[in-house]
Amino acid sequence: MSMSRETKLLVEIKDIRGELSILKMVLKVQKIIMSQMWGIVEEGKIKLGKEQDPHASYKCNRILEIHLFRIKNMEELDNKAYDEVYSSNTGCLSMEDHDSKNPGGMAR
Repeated sequence: MSMSRETKLLVEIKDIRGELSILKMVLKVQKIIMSQMWGIVEEGKIKLGKEQDPHASYKCNRILEIHLFRIKNMEELDNKAYDEVYSSNTGCLSMEDHDSKNPGGMAR
């Protein structure tokens, strides 16, 4: 891989990290709001004398938990890709540094 291609990949990985962070923040806020909403719904049921669903909040938050789990998996893949590209890029840099100190590629 060329250094410019690797640099572009590192920038793209940084963008993906930012997007995943935003998604995770939104889902966490939604989870809080959904829990509060279901608390209000269940309180309303009590006032009306209707049967409560003990799993209502769990059912609702389950979808959000699945999305958060998927984001966690994507972050792990992102970290792995970053490490691979970065280590490859570091290798290119050290080779370029070596070549600049040793013009003509001749051993000392």
